[in-house]
Amino acid sequence: ATRFEPVSLSTLRYPPLPRTVTEVAALLSKPGTPDNAALSRIVNRDPVIAASVLRRVNSAYFGLRSHVDDIGAAVFMLGFVEVCNIVMTEGMVKLRSIVRSKEQEELFNQIMRLSVGAAAFADVLARHLQLRQAATAFTAGLLHASGRLVLLYNRPDDYEALWVTGMQPGGPDAEAERSIFGVDHETLGRKAAENWNLPEDLVSLIGNYARPQRLQGTRLHAQALVLAASVTAAVGVTVAEDEPEALRPAHALYELAEVVGRPPDDLLAVLEANKEEVRRLGNEITG
Repeated sequence: ATRFEPVSLSTLRYPPLPRTVTEVAALLSKPGTPDNAALSRIVNRDPVIAASVLRRVNSAYFGLRSHVDDIGAAVFMLGFVEVCNIVMTEGMVKLRSIVRSKEQEELFNQIMRLSVGAAAFADVLARHLQLRQAATAFTAGLLHASGRLVLLYNRPDDYEALWVTGMQPGGPDAEAERSIFGVDHETLGRKAAENWNLPEDLVSLIGNYARPQRLQGTRLHAQALVLAASVTAAVGVTVAEDEPEALRPAHALYELAEVVGRPPDDLLAVLEANKEEVRRLGNEITG
């Protein structure tokens, strides 16, 4: 394929999303009381994810006096949403198998760091603003750039070249992608979400996150996600410096602040307070 050959939507291939991700996304979208029993069954079926959950609950962060080796107990102690986020992240990291070279693996890692960072910041904002279905904010952030993985999966050499030659810390923008492939990651993200049979609200949010005005029930989620993604790209999600710079206010910050009726400094303070944790997560998933 030449670099300027458009992507054929009719022959497009989608990365094989682990079943655990689709199952947990469905659990998060269900109204009512969180189903800890169902989540425990999902975790128990995957030894790698089960090990991650147990490692998390037994980490020094929690300071437990005795070792926990039961998934049901770990789900109860960590909380439903926390375990869902671990499952989703581990499932997405498994997609590393789609890359073919060391350079493309580094590109995959960059996409994942940006995705996890956006997920973590979106989750913080959704909880701070008490948005409806705030539990799905992390999932939406994690999957919002899945269209980039589709491009990397179908046109790895061309997408790597576009990413390297671009100057934007968050990766090529939609216009640059359309100029090369005839389609952008936002459109492909929606198609991937549909192919993976994700819940409809999540499909719509992934496909329209950059255009919140198209959404109704999840418009605030999209605006929070746009801010989360832009802040992640600006602050970086690599190893923290000794004295990291303060976050620079993004245009999306003022838009969200105006809609929710909060001072911009209030939202910025929340993001600042979680900056190092976001960096830690980004480094952890690609370490």
